[in-house]
Amino acid sequence: MKNISGVAQSIKYALRGIFFVLYFPFYFVFQVLCKIWIYLIVKPLIWIGKRIIQPVIYFIWIYIIRFLFVYPISWLWNTIIYPFILFVWKRFFLPITRFIWRYVVYPILYLICYPCYLFWKYLVLPFYNEIVLPVLSFCQRIFLWFWKGVKWIAIHMIYYPLRWFWMTCIYKPLKKVYTKIIQPVIKWFSHLFS
Repeated sequence: MKNISGVAQSIKYALRGIFFVLYFPFYFVFQVLCKIWIYLIVKPLIWIGKRIIQPVIYFIWIYIIRFLFVYPISWLWNTIIYPFILFVWKRFFLPITRFIWRYVVYPILYLICYPCYLFWKYLVLPFYNEIVLPVLSFCQRIFLWFWKGVKWIAIHMIYYPLRWFWMTCIYKPLKKVYTKIIQPVIKWFSHLFS
């Protein structure tokens, strides 16, 4: 591949450029949607699942479901279901699968799959390695550069002003209200009822 002529090299780079122009907008939109999905939907749902739903489900599993379902199903599995499955496997499934392998899968493998493999290996794979992979790598680099800029803007234009607003306008007054009003009232009630 090192002795490629100038015409072939220019065709390769032209194909890379065309593929980049056609592929990058879809890649960009897909990556933006993935980031939105991860940071606005998945991470909050994971937090809710770990902090709220998982303890409730764990309690229900330990104290209700295990005693009502797991132990009876375990007994049923060991005495009835597993022996039946083993019988069906040995007497019915294995002969049928042997027949299917010999007379259906094996001919399809040698008449269809291997020619497709050779087509992939000698015609499609060089195109993929020389044109598609470099374009995909370049698209990823461009998107990461763009994402770094978006993160910088989000941190400096949104997060820091919101944090400043929260700390100066909401948190400190609420803390003063809590320490000057709510805490003394709670102490007074606790002394009153003790």
